[in-house]
Amino acid sequence: MAMRSTWTGAIQMGVMTFPVKAYAATEDKDIDRHNLHKECKSRVSQIRVCQVCLPGLLGPQKCDPDTGKWSPFGPLLNEEMAIAYDKAQESKNPLEAAISLDVLDQLHARGLTVVMPMSDDTMVKGYELVKDQYIVVSDTELETIKLKTAKAVEIVEFVKSADFDPRMPEKHYFVAPDKKAGGVKPFSIMLQAMIDTGLYAVGRVMMRSTTGKETLVLLRPFGDVLLMHTLVWPDELRDASELRYERIPIGDRERNLGKQLVEAMLGDGDFTKHHDRYHKGLVELLLTKSEGREIEVPEAEDEVPAPTSELDALMRSIELVKSKGSGTVVEQAEAVMAGVAVAEAPAPAPAPKKARKNGGKKA
Repeated sequence: MAMRSTWTGAIQMGVMTFPVKAYAATEDKDIDRHNLHKECKSRVSQIRVCQVCLPGLLGPQKCDPDTGKWSPFGPLLNEEMAIAYDKAQESKNPLEAAISLDVLDQLHARGLTVVMPMSDDTMVKGYELVKDQYIVVSDTELETIKLKTAKAVEIVEFVKSADFDPRMPEKHYFVAPDKKAGGVKPFSIMLQAMIDTGLYAVGRVMMRSTTGKETLVLLRPFGDVLLMHTLVWPDELRDASELRYERIPIGDRERNLGKQLVEAMLGDGDFTKHHDRYHKGLVELLLTKSEGREIEVPEAEDEVPAPTSELDALMRSIELVKSKGSGTVVEQAEAVMAGVAVAEAPAPAPAPKKARKNGGKKA
């Protein structure tokens, strides 16, 4: 499936500006879990309602003495809501909840209340500066503070990769030249300059003008394109100083064993071998249920004593890794170190002194 651009704009570097397009560099493979109606298994919608007026809607129903009909609104009904309801009645548009009063009677007889969803023309947008206090700002008013970065990535400086704070990345995008708009040549010049110097570009852009937020970005060469990371602003980073604790002295033996465990579990850096095990299990579960097959409940594992100390956990973990390699052994080692019961570890290997003596005889 061909990639679709998520943003179209430009890169501005000094007086040079060239058109580019951004594409999502990652994809979410999670399977969504929705709320369903228990009876018919249909999706449950989220209806937009006013938190203040809703209690009035759900209050005691009012009966019109002249018609004998029940009103779908409670005692806090205001004039605007009544007008909106009348318009819905006249339009006979089911999507606008134009329900006849006869149906409302039947619903009320069953103890149910109809809640009218709010439409766009009955809502405004506001910012909460103080708890439960909002300042309404229109789109026209927001235009007065619009930045030029709403349409272009403004490059402000270049930095070394070592200056990059690992806490800052949020999302990742491929940035490629807009071929139809003639952005290939200037894009290639910038890409090659970054490759030759080994520097990353820092810029600012407003990816979505509707959010009203400018985003800090970092661009780096990635093959024939640029990889753009959206970053959190420095003042949005939290300090870990509150989590400081008093370090406990570690003995030489514990330190050496810890180092041995880390080195024994050293991998090759190939992340393609790692997979989402829960996602795989969920897919299998869904396929099993969709095919009407019985779900097998895994047998409980035999419980064994947890490690008696950190030293015991380290030694058992090293033995597991050395005897069985990577993969499931790593999981077992993690379980051991966490104090969780795992399968019995193999018997300890011969002491180093003895091993050398036996090795000499065999030689």
